[in-house]
Amino acid sequence: MSVTHADFVATIKSKYAHKLIKIEVLDENFQIIESLTPKVISGDIQYSYENGIRRTANIVLDNSDGDFTPDVTALWMNNRFKIYTGYVINGEDYYVSRGIFEYGENEITSNMAERVATLGLYDMMARLDSSLSGTLLAPYIIDAGQSIEDVIKTLFIDAGFTKVPVIYPTTEVTPFTIATTVGQSYFDIIQSLCNMLSWVAFFDSDGYFRFQPPTNLDSSGSVWDFSTTEINYLGGQRRFSFSEIRNTVKIFGDNIAGTLVTATASDTAVDSPTAVALIGERVLVIEDTNIYNISLAADRASFELQKSISMIETINMNAIVVDIIYPDDVITITDSAISLTGDRYLVKSVSFPLTTDGTMSLSLWKQRSLS
Repeated sequence: MSVTHADFVATIKSKYAHKLIKIEVLDENFQIIESLTPKVISGDIQYSYENGIRRTANIVLDNSDGDFTPDVTALWMNNRFKIYTGYVINGEDYYVSRGIFEYGENEITSNMAERVATLGLYDMMARLDSSLSGTLLAPYIIDAGQSIEDVIKTLFIDAGFTKVPVIYPTTEVTPFTIATTVGQSYFDIIQSLCNMLSWVAFFDSDGYFRFQPPTNLDSSGSVWDFSTTEINYLGGQRRFSFSEIRNTVKIFGDNIAGTLVTATASDTAVDSPTAVALIGERVLVIEDTNIYNISLAADRASFELQKSISMIETINMNAIVVDIIYPDDVITITDSAISLTGDRYLVKSVSFPLTTDGTMSLSLWKQRSLS
């Protein structure tokens, strides 16, 4: 009997849910070598909404038999780890991938009654941003007029990756020659391309690199609706940071043939609580020579304005684990104690426990429309 999404959601909401954790060791070709599941004592995964490092993890393992003392013939730096959480649903073990991780650190501890190994695991971007590898030993040159899709694909081949990156379709090309210096990283190039398009770049939970536009807050559906009437919601703190608001963003891009590329976005919505007409103009200026035409400058200005007006209001909340929430998702909250009725929020960060009885914490930005 196959498990449906409705089955999965119903199980998450059940106070009798039988939770599962699974951790597999992978080789450099992503093939499963062994399972660490019987040895797992505890752990956590930290997710954040940013380009580059989106997830890190720590796992504590029973090391009574000395299995996790670093050994080049056993568990070593070329290994990766895939972490799953899940539930027993309709008599079946049902798992959700939480990500593929690189091996960062290992701390062996002996405390009289127990011997444990604590593994620090990195996002796969660590192989591109110099945290583990990805440092350029020679200048990396990308000629003007190259398809950005092709640039990303070639970069991953050059960096030694075998998984093909997932790239949202685009016809944009590099407007000028991009030249990096020795000591920079592959991720520095990726970050430049993200800034050109106002896009995001990250590795997903199955280990695929994604290069795509950010979440459209107006059209994205909620992945979970929290309320005081359901079991998962454990309350939150609502904070208003008025000093951080910027309701006008001015972008200064490249100088093309003597003309500076610029664009401005302002919060002029009639009903907006952060509108220029209501609170006065609060300006953020961004200079980025990667931006080479007015269309891209306008996209960047709108993107940065959306982030800025969202930061007026944040929520830190706790919940019984919901396995389908990730940064960049939209959720809703109904809680009359803090005056929320189905209010929409963008997930900024998640702290996720790797235990069968823990709770998760989330940091959220308020979704605010510019229309």
